[in-house]
Amino acid sequence: MAKLTDVSISTVSHVINGTRFVSHAATERVHATIKQLGYKPSAVARSLKTNRTRTIGMLTSSNTNPFFAEVIHGVEATCNERGYHLILSNSGDDTEKKIENLKTLEEKRVDGLLIMTAHSEPEFFQLLQDCSESPMVILDCQSPGIKADIIMEDPEAGGYEATRYLIDQGFADIACISGPQHLSPSNGRFAGYHRAMKEAGLRVTPSWVIQGELNAESGYQATKQLMKGVKEGNGEMPSR
Repeated sequence: MAKLTDVSISTVSHVINGTRFVSHAATERVHATIKQLGYKPSAVARSLKTNRTRTIGMLTSSNTNPFFAEVIHGVEATCNERGYHLILSNSGDDTEKKIENLKTLEEKRVDGLLIMTAHSEPEFFQLLQDCSESPMVILDCQSPGIKADIIMEDPEAGGYEATRYLIDQGFADIACISGPQHLSPSNGRFAGYHRAMKEAGLRVTPSWVIQGELNAESGYQATKQLMKGVKEGNGEMPSR
């Protein structure tokens, strides 16, 4: 291309990448040659030279969860703004698939990893430790021993504040549908619920506490179970 355009190789590179000012005449000749040859820049070749792919890998256990979907949307928008591409891998809470997807992202030489998974299987986090050379951010999950930035809410405070709000509205009979208690966020929110009820001197009815999974269908079924139990217990819904 440089030979056909009668400019140096570095000039062609600067025109294509926009890394330095090139005269209007030379730029026009380069673009004309690009069109003539049907040239398309190779991201693979560029990454070999720069050791960067301008891609971010994101591993999630569910992109149908409304919370996860909102986070993914924000990540993708930010990547686009900064000139990066997002490679999204959804494991569907399948441990083997999660491990396979993580290996695939590593093979693609992504510039960084975002991990957002509700479940923390030992095998998966062992593999994450082996990937610790890659810049990594872990969202909403405990990750002991892994070199990564962690973004996590205070689950106990969230459970406490949600319950406290209902109490302040005058409700006394408050049910709780929690996530799996072996997960630290679910366990923390449940602890916050208990703390708020205890501080207010309110009784926790065991049959009104149901453990579900972190998806809409599980929430729906748990609500049906709760409503059925309340009806069979005293014929009334929880009251103010």
